[in-house]
Amino acid sequence: MPGTDTHRPGGTGRRFKIAATTITAGTVWLTLAGQAQAGGAQTRRVTVTQEQVTRLNIKTSRASRGVIRKEVRVPGEIAINFERVVRVVPPAAGIVRDVKKTLGERVRVGETLAWLESEELTEAKLDLYAKEIELRCTEVRLPQAKAIFENTAKLIALLGKQAGGEELRKLDGLEMGTYRGQLLTAHAAYLAAQTIHKREANPPTKGTSNGSVLLDAEMALKQARTALYAIMDTARYETLTAYTAATQERQLAVFNAVAAERRLRGSVKSSMKTMKRD
Repeated sequence: MPGTDTHRPGGTGRRFKIAATTITAGTVWLTLAGQAQAGGAQTRRVTVTQEQVTRLNIKTSRASRGVIRKEVRVPGEIAINFERVVRVVPPAAGIVRDVKKTLGERVRVGETLAWLESEELTEAKLDLYAKEIELRCTEVRLPQAKAIFENTAKLIALLGKQAGGEELRKLDGLEMGTYRGQLLTAHAAYLAAQTIHKREANPPTKGTSNGSVLLDAEMALKQARTALYAIMDTARYETLTAYTAATQERQLAVFNAVAAERRLRGSVKSSMKTMKRD
């Protein structure tokens, strides 16, 4: 039979040719022609009897191209890969009401593993709710305190430079709390005292001014000016203090809310009292 070239997989890459040359009544001749690693050609002959051919079920056929695969079958056992197993332990005492997963199941990040009921978790969540309510209250008080501080400062600046009624009316509707009334009342008293003082200091007819009346007018003007400036200073201080306190209160509320949330998450990985894989 004509031979065919092929390659032996996984070996040294030696090319070999198998040719069945002669089958006689009692003998089968097989010739293996190959190339040695040293570069020289070698020929080896194996002689088998007809009995061996029959017993060993030796067959000959034309060689063809193909892929030789090596398979090894051994007994094995399917087991859990403990390097990919995570043991989740709740850091808070409680009662497990429902377990969603069993050992060996695949889980995704954020997937619920179990439901846990715990008094400690309940207290932590209620504390978080209380801190969140406090934070929302400060978010209302802080803008209000800021508006009163800024608007009162604008009014004080206008009163300080003796602005007219037209400029003062531009501030109508702006939030100032009780300071608008206090400042405008003190400013009106100051203007009245100033008018009386001017009238007594410059009478329409010379020699008609009363010295004691002029002295009283000067005293009243000084008192009105002092009262106005005192109210201005008080308004500045109180509005700034209130604004600063509201700012600090909000900062503290934010800190407390974050701390409460971390305490809750330290006990459970979600706000619904579930244990979740981190």
